[in-house]
Amino acid sequence: MYVAHPKRNRLILFSTFFIIVCFFSLFLRMLFSPLQKVGKNTIYILAPGSTSTTMLDDLRKKKMISAEQALFLKGYLKLIDVDDKIKAGKYRIQARTTPYMLVKQFVAGDVEPSSFRIFEGQTFNQVLIRLKQHPEVKHTLSDDSPVAVMNKIDASQVHYEGWLFPDTYQFHYGTKDIDILRMAYQSMQKHLQQAWQNRTSTVITEPYQALILASIIEKEAKHVEERERVSGVFQRRLAKKMRLQADPTVIYGMGEQYSGNIRKQDLLKETPYNSYVHFGLPPTPISLPSFDSIQAATRPALGEALYFVAKGDGTHHFSATLNEHNLAVQKYQLGQP
Repeated sequence: MYVAHPKRNRLILFSTFFIIVCFFSLFLRMLFSPLQKVGKNTIYILAPGSTSTTMLDDLRKKKMISAEQALFLKGYLKLIDVDDKIKAGKYRIQARTTPYMLVKQFVAGDVEPSSFRIFEGQTFNQVLIRLKQHPEVKHTLSDDSPVAVMNKIDASQVHYEGWLFPDTYQFHYGTKDIDILRMAYQSMQKHLQQAWQNRTSTVITEPYQALILASIIEKEAKHVEERERVSGVFQRRLAKKMRLQADPTVIYGMGEQYSGNIRKQDLLKETPYNSYVHFGLPPTPISLPSFDSIQAATRPALGEALYFVAKGDGTHHFSATLNEHNLAVQKYQLGQP
């Protein structure tokens, strides 16, 4: 009959306890040691559909955790079952972040917002090109035409040009491109309506006309303080049945044929947008106007000026008569005294 020796039992218990303590100590060290290769503000993308296994594999490939850490973390993540809790997105990881802190961040969904800026004065097509190049957007549009895009954002009743409000749009990593465009379209509707409610213009009779004129003002006046004066010139010309004679409308009508310079033959060429040929506003906007330009279109400055010419420093000389305007052209454009 075998009789256990008390000293041997104590030794086994002590050894077992020692092993457990060592293992637990190692486990804590792996869990609470800072990540490797993490600077002051490291950006990490947790891809949609990630599991604890794919996440650990990716962290290892990026050398943010060691093989030993991955081994211990794998068991820990299986134990707490986070596969259906971690949230995809773009994360900003601070220095001294530990694996434990990182998992908490992934579960909390403490993501860093992505952003996409729409610049004033750009065209709808230019925005589409830039959006298709954005690495944090989920691309669904492929080769969709602007008309097809407007259909997808429930805006098929309007021409596509001019209807995206210039702004910086914040979104979560992986947001669909069409959702960003829908935000910009809805924002333009809101800002246009806001400006229209405070209008003073008696020449512009509907919001869409204001959007068209604002798109021309955006291209003509780079200085905000001049936009209401430029608007006043255009609206007085409209009231007097004069052609707008705005170079940006000619350029827009030329499309890809524009090479950087407008020739005399271009001013005479028939396009729906050539305001040297046609009276009134062009059929659609020619750019994406800022709110300043929209306000200028609805609240033009009073005055008598019917002409303006660029002075070469970003500002314009305004004239009430054609003779004064011709003298200004000679001075500022031709360099004649």
